[in-house]
Amino acid sequence: MTIKERTRAANRIIDAIADNGPRALYSAVSERKARLGLDRYSQVWYIDPFTGMRLYPFAGSTWLGFTGRRNTRDIVEALAKYSRDASPLDADFIASLLDGYSEEEKDQVRNQVVLTGAVMA
Repeated sequence: MTIKERTRAANRIIDAIADNGPRALYSAVSERKARLGLDRYSQVWYIDPFTGMRLYPFAGSTWLGFTGRRNTRDIVEALAKYSRDASPLDADFIASLLDGYSEEEKDQVRNQVVLTGAVMA
């Protein structure tokens, strides 16, 4: 898979999280979901759903403008690392970080995440 394809898969995972439960990674005010994007140098960026700011989503960055919780940040870091390096993702790891989601909602997200083909079941 290319970096563009992995970034698209990561955005499908963001969609699964944003469309279920308490809708982490979604802003009802601005009516937009978080996104991962690539610049012309193939750098992976996170676009915050509340502020629309572009952030460099890797450990050691300042994350100024990030509006999510720590668990959300961990999900974004994992997805960005997958996009950049093809680091394997685990659906159970992603589901375990979903604060405020019921077990049913976590299962729903987990199933949708597995369908993207980007994670280990």
